[in-house]
Amino acid sequence: MNAKQNITTPKPDIAERERVVEARLSRETERTKLLLELYLKAPQLTDKELYDYVLEKTVSLTESTIGFFHLVADDQKTIILTAWNNEALKNCTAVYDALYAIDNAGNWVDCVRLKRPVIYNDFPNSPNQKGLPEGHTPVRRFMSIPVMEGKKVRFIFGVGNKPVDYDEHDVAQLQLVSNELHKIVMRRQAELELGKHRDHLEELVEERTKELKKMVNVMAGREVRMAELKDIDKQLRKQLKEAGMTPVAEDPLAGDDQAE
Repeated sequence: MNAKQNITTPKPDIAERERVVEARLSRETERTKLLLELYLKAPQLTDKELYDYVLEKTVSLTESTIGFFHLVADDQKTIILTAWNNEALKNCTAVYDALYAIDNAGNWVDCVRLKRPVIYNDFPNSPNQKGLPEGHTPVRRFMSIPVMEGKKVRFIFGVGNKPVDYDEHDVAQLQLVSNELHKIVMRRQAELELGKHRDHLEELVEERTKELKKMVNVMAGREVRMAELKDIDKQLRKQLKEAGMTPVAEDPLAGDDQAE
């Protein structure tokens, strides 16, 4: 039998599954590397630099081309527009205010309303649209996730225009990175509050120390004055005795140390 006849070509569906598995493994490796770099870089980055860094990385991780990261106000009624990736800004001429009411926003904030990830792989025909502003980058596919703290959404990530459909694996990748970012942000806020509390305590200690020093100085001054008065009293009594006169009262300043 000819050896060439024993060579078989993988069926297209098997080959495709293998390609998908390899691609996912590659992205999981990329995500692990990203998380390691995130923890190493975070201490040297400002909040804005941190958000921009993670956004660019998550856009790449999900094979997207555009993306945004926005904070959500504590009242859960307002989006604080925070960051877009470079590619999204490159072709976008739309004008925005810094704050955006959720009630006025389209389905790009559905993840806030629903408090769960949202995927629209046919964005032009997706529900709850309110239209894109003039000059906005065209969106073909879209995925967004909320990052929760208790029952409140703290910030949202959105990515778009992946060449193929978004799936649950993309959601998991983005959610894992976002959750780690949230931990870093929470730790940073806790350290900031701790620093403010420590500074406040140091101010209180400093103020109290000044008060105590003032009291000590006052008391020391009184002791010196009392000693001076005692010396004066002794001198006067001595002079009276030398003159043959007897003081009519005992020394009121003598205390236990009665004047001679």
